[in-house]
Amino acid sequence: MNIGPYQLGRSLGTGTVCESFLATDSSGKSVIIKRLTAPVAGNQQVIERFVNASVLSAKITSPRFLTKVLMHHQSDSGVHLVRDYVEGKSLAQIEAEGGLADLNGKQLALDLCEALRALHRQGIIHGGIHPGNVFVQSDGRLKLTDYGISRVLLMGSVDAEYSLSAMRYLAPEMIRGRAAGLAADICSAGLVAYLLAERKHLIEGTTAARIRDNIEKAHSAAAQFPARALSPDPGNRFSNPDELRAALMTWFDSRTATTSPPPAREEPVPPPPPAVPVAPRVENPVGARGTLAAVRDLKSGQDLLSLKGHPWQLRRSAMPQEWPIVFANSGPGDLHLRVRCVGDGLRLTPFDRLRVPPATSRYVILQLDQVGGDFARLEIEVEGGKVSELVRIRLYRPQ
Repeated sequence: MNIGPYQLGRSLGTGTVCESFLATDSSGKSVIIKRLTAPVAGNQQVIERFVNASVLSAKITSPRFLTKVLMHHQSDSGVHLVRDYVEGKSLAQIEAEGGLADLNGKQLALDLCEALRALHRQGIIHGGIHPGNVFVQSDGRLKLTDYGISRVLLMGSVDAEYSLSAMRYLAPEMIRGRAAGLAADICSAGLVAYLLAERKHLIEGTTAARIRDNIEKAHSAAAQFPARALSPDPGNRFSNPDELRAALMTWFDSRTATTSPPPAREEPVPPPPPAVPVAPRVENPVGARGTLAAVRDLKSGQDLLSLKGHPWQLRRSAMPQEWPIVFANSGPGDLHLRVRCVGDGLRLTPFDRLRVPPATSRYVILQLDQVGGDFARLEIEVEGGKVSELVRIRLYRPQ
């Protein structure tokens, strides 16, 4: 069966409001299709709220950590939404498989705050954040799905059909029958962050009544957790995702400091990395590719490949900044690169695809505005290379 230009595939399961399917377009690209199920599929108000997700999605200008709704479709076969496919697993699935300990909980929690920032910037309320719609991609970063189509938003209240696993991530005011606001998303995101850190649910219970009771007590049960994220009063919570992000960063860092043993002695500062070796120029045989020898910050001379996961610190400034980054090729063949810049307030110029001949270098300029986000990431991909040849450099802007 076709849904617009998409070929409907196998079912991925049925929830309390919709069934999900894997589908493909004419080029073979995968998407997810969600179809309203009975009896809610006959409720005109629910239908209008459901298809409005495509309108909300069109407003989003920073989709790095969010799936996009591509279209909605109504026909005799039902009411459908088509959204991006995520290569990865949900937190719920990872937890069921016992894999939470393998995740970078801090980074995922901060990614979730970035997803909320992108939503709240447009006044969009998710209304139902829980581990089932928080996905960890193949690169270890987060994607948040299903904003605007939680059962409580579609139905207008937390009814008897609400999933217990999702209910324990609702804000207290939603349990009391009040409409979800931006503060409700802050609370739900805080509960997901707690799961990522502690590898357990803060709210437990096998019945709706027990879960409702435990939600009201959540703020006192999370020792040392940023209390303003989980306050029963939405007016006392963090006012925006940036405040939540800053509190979570401090909390995760404090956990690391108390659980990591102190170093036995001060380690000497390592000497600066050696200069990039210049390889002899040779003919490029068919299929041969070059080797990425260095990614160097031309302002400081720092070889960014030598950081081995440590942050590259960029100082804030009252003015926009430009940082030239050079890519060196040690040969023997041409080096083909694709460079992406991820994060608010950053962009690359004048190009993002480079061909670097042997024993030469090319550069791009990283531009930072004075009010951009406090982190970003460069992704340098060696085209046609192996996974091990994908280089990620994290850039942090200290407060």
